Amino acid sequence: MLVERTERSIADARIELRSRSLATRSDSSGRFAPSDASFMVNYRVDDLHALVAALKAEGCTVLDRIDDSEYGKFAWVIDPEGNKVELWEPAAG
Repeated sequence: MLVERTERSIADARIELRSRSLATRSDSSGRFAPSDASFMVNYRVDDLHALVAALKAEGCTVLDRIDDSEYGKFAWVIDPEGNKVELWEPAAG
């Protein structure tokens, strides 16, 4: 995992990307769909709902789904090149 801290303001929301990792496609689960890429970048974020709202306000392609699991909250966006990007807010604790 590549660890990095980046701060950015989008639509008056301060977004801190605390880490990112790269997942590679090893099965046919459809996890990377609708992208045809053989990878997906994962960004760890502090406030998923605020980031999703800010990205939508900026006109980004955000998939209409937020998953909540024991590992935290997950949402996905499509970058300008058509790659699926995962946003992850880890569970508290």
